[in-house]
Amino acid sequence: MNLCIIGTGNITKTMIPEFKKSNIFICYSVLSRKEETGHALAEQFGIENVYTSMEEMLSDPDIDIVYI
Repeated sequence: MNLCIIGTGNITKTMIPEFKKSNIFICYSVLSRKEETGHALAEQFGIENVYTSMEEMLSDPDIDIVYI
């Protein structure tokens, strides 16, 4: 399941490694209010897509589940 993660805070940074341990979830994208923090998190954890708009994220048909 392609997972989109909303937010770039400390809890998110703790949860991403746990999601990556799973054979169920693929950390597919991150939604951040600030582009620079979204890209920094994506680079740190190997996430390929960064969104700064909820509408843009919701329009991606490849997202299966969202972590808030």
